[in-house]
Amino acid sequence: GDDEAEGRMSARSWLGALLLATVVSVPAAAQATAADSAALAVFRRAQRLVNDGQGAEGRALVDSMLNAVEPRSPEEAEALFWRATIAESWDAAQKDYLRLMLEHERSPRAGDAMLRLAQGEAARGDRDAALRYLERLVREAPESPARAEAGLWQGRLLLERGSRTPGCAALRSSRPLLKPGSVELENQYDYLMRACPDSATLAAEEAAAAAATQAATQAASRAA
Repeated sequence: GDDEAEGRMSARSWLGALLLATVVSVPAAAQATAADSAALAVFRRAQRLVNDGQGAEGRALVDSMLNAVEPRSPEEAEALFWRATIAESWDAAQKDYLRLMLEHERSPRAGDAMLRLAQGEAARGDRDAALRYLERLVREAPESPARAEAGLWQGRLLLERGSRTPGCAALRSSRPLLKPGSVELENQYDYLMRACPDSATLAAEEAAAAAATQAATQAASRAA
């Protein structure tokens, strides 16, 4: 229907903006060998080709890299991530991110994939699906470098739907995970956390809520 088409368009728009604006991070393990460095150079070249309007050539380059690696290997995980990053459509990107999440759960890219899946669902307007991916990231990839940005998205989505207490909790727990110098993310955290009460106010609100619950329970007991 029209809503579904609009959602796909939004996800593609998000993907395109992400591709043009993002320098894809590389896990430390991916920098260990000359072969890894050579592969990274090819992936960067493919990204430049796509950014310059030569999408077919760039994607063909990544496909050739993917066809040359062993299934279920770390090299396959990296190639899948890059193919998803420069995919022509959100549907194509989503398939590779899901493969990463399901087939390469121990890869450093698994957390990145779950974050991208969440961002894609958010772009489609499905906040619940986005939050499920973010919660899965916390459970299954707690050491992922993507945790800091994922916490920002989780907090934002929860605040947007009116869930202030869990949203603020997500922001507070994730902000310390930011790497030094992450100025843009720091600013986004600070902006969102303006909607969060300080610890004293929060404690007072929680105490008031607990007292109200207790009073309601006692009133119900007396009525019975």
